Amino acid sequence: EKNFNSISGLATDSSGNLLVLDQTLGKVKFFTIVNGIKKTSKALIDKTGPNATNLRVDGAGNIYFASGNPATKIKKYGPDGKFILDIPLNQAGSVSDMTIDSDG
Repeated sequence: EKNFNSISGLATDSSGNLLVLDQTLGKVKFFTIVNGIKKTSKALIDKTGPNATNLRVDGAGNIYFASGNPATKIKKYGPDGKFILDIPLNQAGSVSDMTIDSDG
């Protein structure tokens, strides 16, 4: 797929679709995958905030990623790309990895 600048996260949802986080462009792109072939793509989230990393998807399709420079929060979006909430981190710093369980 063209028009990527700096990929900082990849995740799949429970249907096997691919989500790609581009840190520089500040976007999460969604790719519908059927039988291993890309069928459609769209920008799901257009403004991730600075230095977004660590893209994750829970069992309900909610989308999470760390944001800030340094990382000061985890952002949560619904499967439709609508913002739900910011989860503040106790200490600003670098989020090197995170795990989301099936319940979020």
